[in-house]
Amino acid sequence: VIESELNVKAVTFKDDMEAYLSYSFKPQFKVLGPKAGKRMSAIKNALAQVNGHAAKAELDSTGKLHLDLPDGGIDLLPEDVEVTMAQTEGYLCQRYGGVTVALETTLTPELIEEGFVREIISKVQVMRRENGFEVTDHITVAVTGNGKLEEIVRRNEAVLRRVTLADQVSYEKIGGFVKEWDINGEKVCLSVK
Repeated sequence: VIESELNVKAVTFKDDMEAYLSYSFKPQFKVLGPKAGKRMSAIKNALAQVNGHAAKAELDSTGKLHLDLPDGGIDLLPEDVEVTMAQTEGYLCQRYGGVTVALETTLTPELIEEGFVREIISKVQVMRRENGFEVTDHITVAVTGNGKLEEIVRRNEAVLRRVTLADQVSYEKIGGFVKEWDINGEKVCLSVK
């Protein structure tokens, strides 16, 4: 259901999200300064060295973060620290409550091609509706005027035919209803008959 609704290739559940995001900690000087006094420098250094995931987990589960400093330990409260989440390049991450979702945003050549195919199918379906075709009508589709998109359609012709009920896909002008489209920056002429 998630894959279908979000239009993603695969959903994977993981307990450890370290590969997708990291946490860094800094002291909240206005809040922590009066409490820590001259220990501020040591706290700042210790926060820069903590394992971000372990520190975030400790802060979330216990409500405090314990630091061992050269002159003794200190417990920091959530308001004592500024927590910054950083995402791994190529991923978009969101955290809500105890759940983190990481979406891979890297576009492979295969995904780019699939995007072109989906857009072409969408445009053909729009043309079907605009020109009064019934949902069950079989059609002929022509793709002309753009060698790149013609080649993509050739490789994915079976999908285009199945989804649009096209009995035939032509790469020459066929007449019928003709419209020029801009598909992801590529100009192409589509015909439906």
